[in-house]
Amino acid sequence: MGTKALLPRGVVLGVLLAATVPAVAWAEAVAVRDPQFGAIVSAYQRGFPGLTEDMALRAATGQEHRIRLLEELQARDAAGFGGSWYEPLTGAQHINAVGAGAAARAKELGDAGGVAVETHQVAFSLTQLQAVAADINTGGHPVLGRAAIDAAVPDPVANKVTV
Repeated sequence: MGTKALLPRGVVLGVLLAATVPAVAWAEAVAVRDPQFGAIVSAYQRGFPGLTEDMALRAATGQEHRIRLLEELQARDAAGFGGSWYEPLTGAQHINAVGAGAAARAKELGDAGGVAVETHQVAFSLTQLQAVAADINTGGHPVLGRAAIDAAVPDPVANKVTV
C-alpha cells in the first residue's frame, strides 16, 4: 500500500503549505476569506501612514492578544493600570503603570501572551483619570462647573484628562 492510501492528497498539500507559507501569507489568505479582517488591516494602514502591509497584518493578527492583556491588567490591578496605547510601527503595546509592581506585572503578562510591552511609570491610574473626566462631563468639577460638560477625556499618553 502506497503513501496515497495513507494520506489523502489534501492532507499532504495542507502539510506542505503549512510548512512553507510564511505567517504573513497565511494572514493575507485569511483576509481574503474574512472581509472584517481585511477591513482591520486597511484601517491600520489608513490610520498610520507609512505602515507597510506586513506591519498592518502583524498588528491585526496580534490584536486579540493585546486586548486580552489589557483586560487582564485591568482585572488584576486597576489601581496600577494607567492606560495604554498601541504603536503599530514598532509593534509595541505601551502600558502606563503606577508603581514598579504594576510595571513588572505588565511585562510578565505581556511576555506570557506574546505581546511586546513597553512600560512607563505614571502618577495616575486610568480609573482615576476616568473618575475626573466623569466629574467634569457631568458638571461636577469645582472650577469648570457646567462649562465643560461632555468635553473631558482621559489621555493615557499624557496621563492626564484633556478638556
